[in-house]
Amino acid sequence: MFSINIKSHFLLAKAFLPSMKESAFGRFITAASVQSLLGASGSSAYVASKHAALGLMKTLAAEYGQFGITAKSER
Repeated sequence: MFSINIKSHFLLAKAFLPSMKESAFGRFITAASVQSLLGASGSSAYVASKHAALGLMKTLAAEYGQFGITAKSER
């Protein structure tokens, strides 16, 4: 679950951030779900991975916004 929902996002960001920063433009958009904001019984791994994806997008936006790079999570 984490490999798909968060590790893949992290590795893509790591790969593309240098060129985005150099060109002073970039967009990261990730598909989340309502579970990125809430919890649900019986789906702890999924919910945790969606919380992590949302946190990663918020952090990328905060750290790289000054370079013209935006990041957001769509629910």
